[in-house]
Amino acid sequence: MKNIFILMDYIVTTVGIFSIVWILIQYIYFKFNKGTVVGDLRYNPESSINKIERDFNKVYFLMEDVNF
Repeated sequence: MKNIFILMDYIVTTVGIFSIVWILIQYIYFKFNKGTVVGDLRYNPESSINKIERDFNKVYFLMEDVNF
């Protein structure tokens, strides 16, 4: 039974460290890659995904005005 708790502790610690490192990697990637595709989504308001999102919001607000 003690071995199961040691194994669970090891798994939780490994996942926690990996998630912290992954968040740091993504933060650094977003911070320094403004010209890439990923950076383009954050810094360029005219990128295609932001246009799709704006169009979706327009449709959503139009649907809110309709009373069913």
